[in-house]
Amino acid sequence: MQKRLHGLQSLKLREKKKKKAIGIFILFSLITILFVMTVYFILHSSFIQIKSISIVGAESISKNDIERIISNTLDGTYIKIIPRSNIFFYPKTEIKKILINKLNYIESVDIKRNGLGAIVVYITEKSPVAMVCDGLRIDNIEENDECFFVDQNGYVFETATTTSPKFIRYYIFESKKDAILGSNFMDSQKFKDLRKFVDGVFSLGITPLGVLVSDNSQYEMYVKRQGEDSEIVIYFDDKVPFEKTLSNLYTFWKNAFSDKKQKATITNTATTTITSNPDFNFINLRFGNNIFYSTK
Repeated sequence: MQKRLHGLQSLKLREKKKKKAIGIFILFSLITILFVMTVYFILHSSFIQIKSISIVGAESISKNDIERIISNTLDGTYIKIIPRSNIFFYPKTEIKKILINKLNYIESVDIKRNGLGAIVVYITEKSPVAMVCDGLRIDNIEENDECFFVDQNGYVFETATTTSPKFIRYYIFESKKDAILGSNFMDSQKFKDLRKFVDGVFSLGITPLGVLVSDNSQYEMYVKRQGEDSEIVIYFDDKVPFEKTLSNLYTFWKNAFSDKKQKATITNTATTTITSNPDFNFINLRFGNNIFYSTK
């Protein structure tokens, strides 16, 4: 009889523990559901959703296009729970990448939160430093060239028009608009070095009008002949550093002016300065210190 009572007590105790466990499970489930619903409600609350997008710094790009791209990126949710438009979880890095990839004119993007329902997007546009043109240079018919704006890294980001500001032109062979636009027309570092060379040529009092860039690192620089419509062609390459080539050109040009001044002084004692360039057809700087040239 005692064993039977002990068995009944054990059975009741197990049932009691089972009911308690079920109760705890139900309570925990209710708390979990309540917590998830509360979090879901908070995350989806309108007061922490991005409702306003302000664009600052976009001058050449349509602000409507920027807002449309951002709005599309904010659509949807993460794991079907967290809204992408939530001010605390919006895809900031993704928005930056998409804007830069889709809009060639953008150099950089910065995004700041403005309260709990708005963001401010700061756009820095690319600044053109040169133009790259399709094909060979045609004297005095530059308007017929198909040209594009290039930033400091050699990135081609916009089509130029005949009314666009004038920049020095870099000519390349057989380029196509669809292929060149939105890409680097040459290696970024090499383009920076080449621009330094061109700036150095300007500092010598020479006026470069354009540079032809070939695939085998051969270059032709078209230089304005003062007082005339014709041009001097300077041939060079990058087998040696551009600094060395520029130094050779400086020495050669200085000596050429010096020789011409001496001749002018001999033939006309009243002449002490020269205002026109030496009468070169071309100057070839591709052989180191040995410079070849042709005169008119």
